[in-house]
Amino acid sequence: MKIAIPRSTTQSPLAIHNHGGFITVGCVLLALVAIAAIYLAAGQPGVTQAELATTTAWP
Repeated sequence: MKIAIPRSTTQSPLAIHNHGGFITVGCVLLALVAIAAIYLAAGQPGVTQAELATTTAWP
């Protein structure tokens, strides 16, 4: 004699979504903004090469 095991066909209310693509795009955009800021700061007068190297190494 087998015991019937009820199976639920409803989905869990806590659905897990895949947001990896959005996270990757956000990181790439943040990196591009940082690179643009470093590029624009490098052309300013009074910025030494040591300061530029430090800024580039931080991210």
